[in-house]
Amino acid sequence: MRKHLSYYGIPPTQRVPVASVRSRINFPSNLFDASYQKTEAMHRCLVAVLLVISAFPALAQRPVAQDFRCLSSGTGGIQLEFRMFSDPDSHWTGGYVKYRKSALAIPLVLKSSDGVEMAEGRPWEYTDVWLEVSGGKISGEYEVIRQGANIYGFTYQNRKTAKRIDFIQDNGAMGEEGCVWPQVR
Repeated sequence: MRKHLSYYGIPPTQRVPVASVRSRINFPSNLFDASYQKTEAMHRCLVAVLLVISAFPALAQRPVAQDFRCLSSGTGGIQLEFRMFSDPDSHWTGGYVKYRKSALAIPLVLKSSDGVEMAEGRPWEYTDVWLEVSGGKISGEYEVIRQGANIYGFTYQNRKTAKRIDFIQDNGAMGEEGCVWPQVR
């Protein structure tokens, strides 16, 4: 609570030199020292910076990035959504596949990723190997060949049967939030 100067015996209409006010008010002895004022200013600046950082957590940590692709097998009519997640701060990458006729997503773990510069100034071509984890065990493997936003090769191999299925990117099924498959009659 601020106290009026009259509380300290100074009439409100009287102009009083600052030195006489200091002598009547019990200020800390070092309040008017230059070093104290600089320290106080630094503390205020630090508090302001911390408030700005805490008010905008997005500045302190980037969100996990995600991307998806819609894929279809040529003859078998199998359709799936391949979704990848990555955290640039921790260098973590993960993903899942969700088949059109399944309600469950199957988690994927990135086994390897090898990049090759195909042409100077163009996006690198990557070959990624993803392990499919089902029931706590590795049940299959996906090999993905990608360059920029395009997937040029996508092959699934079942670990138990060794059966291979090739998929192609289905740009017609790409929706805003995921794959939108045409209705089957």
